[in-house]
Amino acid sequence: MTENRRVLLVDDEPNVLQGYRRHLRKMFDVECGLSGAEGLQRIQQTNKAQSFAVVVSDMTMPGMNGVEFLEQVKTSCPDTVRIMLTGNADQKTATDAVNRGAIYRFLNKPCEPERLAETIESGILRYKLQIQETAMLTKTVAGSVSLMTDVLSLVNPKAFGRLSNLRRIARDIAAELSLERTWEIEMGAMLSQIGCIALSNDVLEKVRSGAKLSGEESAKFREHPKIGAGLIRRIPRLELVADTVQFQLSRCDDSRGDGERKPPLSALILRATLDFDQLRNSGMTDQQAVVQMKKDAAAYDKRVLAALVKLANMGERVEDVTLSELEEGMILEEHVCSRDGNVLVASGHVINPPLCARLKRFAISTEGVREPIRVRIPAVDSAEQPKDVESPTEPEAVSTP
Repeated sequence: MTENRRVLLVDDEPNVLQGYRRHLRKMFDVECGLSGAEGLQRIQQTNKAQSFAVVVSDMTMPGMNGVEFLEQVKTSCPDTVRIMLTGNADQKTATDAVNRGAIYRFLNKPCEPERLAETIESGILRYKLQIQETAMLTKTVAGSVSLMTDVLSLVNPKAFGRLSNLRRIARDIAAELSLERTWEIEMGAMLSQIGCIALSNDVLEKVRSGAKLSGEESAKFREHPKIGAGLIRRIPRLELVADTVQFQLSRCDDSRGDGERKPPLSALILRATLDFDQLRNSGMTDQQAVVQMKKDAAAYDKRVLAALVKLANMGERVEDVTLSELEEGMILEEHVCSRDGNVLVASGHVINPPLCARLKRFAISTEGVREPIRVRIPAVDSAEQPKDVESPTEPEAVSTP
């Protein structure tokens, strides 16, 4: 990858900018702005692949000072290294710059071009290290989540086979509420049952079938969110996902959550998702499930329950289709099996072109494919369905009893 040497200089003095540009243009890819607003415009005109490695800003400018400008740069481009030029380095300026703009270095005006070039070079190195660290963390998170879902599918495939349904429901609720960072809510749904690896198969089967748990079994089951959250907290950047999993059994009218602190909205979304999925698995339609949930409305966040009611009213239907009738976006309501009963694809998978091609290959093999195939067909105007490729495994879910 080519090293990013893009630098943005912002100063309201044109002569100062032109002087710096003459000295720096042979070493860096330099752009200039005569105000904070113009600097932000330059940043907005770039895409992520062309972002600035370093931004250098004067402190005293009309309209928007350097602290205000660099604070906005921090928000829009957190990896960009920020440097401030100031002729008034008092304590308040320094404190504001560090706390609000996360400034890398201060330079006093007038600044020698050689000194500015050295500082920018150091900033570019810092930017490069930050990008590498971010990439490493992203791969670590993806690999860790993949490992966890693989473990889930191996421990109890029957119990963990509907997690893609949980992810889809939680994702649709979050979209209906216009929430940001929905990937954390989806991941919370996908990892919501990781703590169940500490439970016996007998307890898991009771929960899956809706059978009544004994007092001891119920107590053990209610511990699984804490166990799962403890595992997730070991992965960098998944703090909210861990909270989502930890408080998944919390009622909205329990202000203390699990006795420690109030559950986040993401956990209340997961609680509603789990209960809705459990009721549907018991044989209820979407509308019947939300009617049942409304009988205990205090357990759910009002916004979440309203979003779920709206989604349920959009309507889904369950149909039996042939292999040739499978369409992208359908969701497997039951396992797809070979003619002799072996499971080929677990229930909960969202149909996509690679999966269709795989089933067609099975159909012409000696194993064959048992038809018809039972699928859930989402409403036409519901949120876009997530693709199976987003998740390495689609194990079966255990919902709240």
